[in-house]
Amino acid sequence: MLNADFIIDPVTVVFGNTITFTDQSEGDVVTWNWTFDGGTPTTSTDTIVEVLYPTIGTYLVTLAVSDGVDVSTKTETVYVVNPSAPDPDFVADTTVVMVGESINFLDLTTDGPENWLWTFQGGSPISSSDQNPTQITYNIPGEFNVYLTTGNFYGTAYHTKFQYIKVIEEEPIVEDCDTISNFGSMDALVVENVTGGLFPGVNGLNISEYAELYDNSAGNWDKVNGLRIWVHIASASSSNSIVRFKIWSGNTTPDNLLDHIDVEIQDMTANFVHTVTFDDPVDVSGLNSIFVGYSITPFGSDQFAASIADDRGAGGLSTMYMNYNNNWFQVADMSVVNNIHTSLGVEPIACNTTGIMEFEYSPDNIVLYPNPTTDLINISFGKNKLSHIKVYNIMGKLVNVPTRDINNALMQLDFVNNANGIYFVSMIVDDKVITKKIILNR
Repeated sequence: MLNADFIIDPVTVVFGNTITFTDQSEGDVVTWNWTFDGGTPTTSTDTIVEVLYPTIGTYLVTLAVSDGVDVSTKTETVYVVNPSAPDPDFVADTTVVMVGESINFLDLTTDGPENWLWTFQGGSPISSSDQNPTQITYNIPGEFNVYLTTGNFYGTAYHTKFQYIKVIEEEPIVEDCDTISNFGSMDALVVENVTGGLFPGVNGLNISEYAELYDNSAGNWDKVNGLRIWVHIASASSSNSIVRFKIWSGNTTPDNLLDHIDVEIQDMTANFVHTVTFDDPVDVSGLNSIFVGYSITPFGSDQFAASIADDRGAGGLSTMYMNYNNNWFQVADMSVVNNIHTSLGVEPIACNTTGIMEFEYSPDNIVLYPNPTTDLINISFGKNKLSHIKVYNIMGKLVNVPTRDINNALMQLDFVNNANGIYFVSMIVDDKVITKKIILNR
C-alpha cells in the first residue's frame, strides 16, 4: 500500500538554520516530488533534503510519492522563528485543590526553551528544574503564585501567574438549600407567540417585565441565594442587551424590589437552565411570599424569553404575573395573552440558614438524585467542572463511598455498603466548594 510520509528535523527552527526532511513513505515508491513553499530549494526529487528558509514565518511542505501507477501525498507545517529568548507559558491540571492534595504542571513555552526553573509559592517542593513538574503538594490554605523562568542560548524570560493556585481547607460545609419550582412533572415548557414577538419576551404588547409568585407562609426559608432560569430563547446582537433578574417582596403583586442582577443576553444559552447568583444572599425572613422574575432591555432584533408551562386551563395552577402598562396583573386575568393559567421558569434557590454553617452556593445545574435514596446517588453537573468529591456522615467524619463516571456530565455515588442516615457530599465545582445533604433510607 502506497503511503506518503516523512520526518521533519526540527519542526521549529531558529532563523538562519536549516531543516532536514527525510522520506519515510511506505510502498514501492519510484518517484519523490517535494514542494517547499518559501524555502531554498523550492522543489526536490531526493529522499533526504536540507532546506533553508530566508524569512521568518510559517511554511507548508508537501511530499508526493508514486509507484508508477498511484500517487500519495502528505502536507505538514514548519515554523521559522526569531533568534530570541523563549516565550514562557504553562498550565496546571487543576487550579483548585484541598489542603494536602497535589498538582501537575505542563510547560507551554515556545521559541526553543532549553532550561526551566519553577517556583511554587506555598508548594512542596518549592522549586523544580523539570520541564513538566508533577506532584507539587499544597499543605496550607490560601491563594498562591507560580513562577516560571526559561532560557536558551539567546537569553532568559520570566512568566508569573498570580494567585493561580487556590487551596481550600477540607471541612464539611453544611447547607440546607433547595430550588423551589412551580413546574409539575406533566407540564410542557413553551413560549407563546403574541403580537410583535414572544411572551414572556420582547413583544409589541408593551410587556417586558414578568414575575412568578412563591409561597413562604410556612417560613421554610429565610434567604435566597440566586435564581435558576429555564431559558427558552436567547439571541443578542449587542453587549448592551440586558436581562435584569429580580426578587420582590409582596403578597398579591410584586411590591418592593429586594435585589437584582444584570446579565447580558449574549451570555445566556437557548434551551438551557442557567443559574445566576446574587452578590449577597437576599434576606426574605418573615415574608409570607416573594416574587422572582425579570425585565428585558433589548436592542434591535434581540430576543430573550424564559419557558412557561403550557396553559393548564381554567382552574389550573396560575402563579405568573406581568407588568402591563406599568401595572402588575396576574396573567390568568389578562385577555391580551388569552387568560392562560401558567407558571414562569424562574425559580429561587431558597435556604434555611438558621443554625447552619456558612456555605457557598452551587452554580449551574448541580443536581443530586434520587434523594432520599436506597443505594445510588446521581450527580448531574452539566457544563461545570466537578472534582474532589468527599462524603461525610452526620458527625462530620469522612466515609468511603465509591464513585464512578457515567458520562461527561454525570457521576454516581454508591452507598450500598453504608448505613442508613444523613450524609453530606462535599465537592469542588469550578472554583467553589459546595456541599449537598442526602438521605440514605432503605
